Amino acid sequence: MRDRDVEGVDLVRFDTDGQVSEIRVFIRPLVDLGTFASAMGPVVVRERGRVREGSVRALNGGLRVLLNATDAVASRILGG
Repeated sequence: MRDRDVEGVDLVRFDTDGQVSEIRVFIRPLVDLGTFASAMGPVVVRERGRVREGSVRALNGGLRVLLNATDAVASRILGG
């Protein structure tokens, strides 16, 4: 996604009729969660209206910045 390789696992559950009932997405490292959310969040809520899409974009941008900063600080603290 974008300029990062994101590592993740998708778990899909089906109901008795064979329909998807749940999707869980696990992503690592944590900083890549922001990358994933920024790319996919607006796509997922787009059908619910432009206001929601814009809200998700704004919130995800902040999340990505926070997680990138946390990753940079943690790397320095841990000597990586």
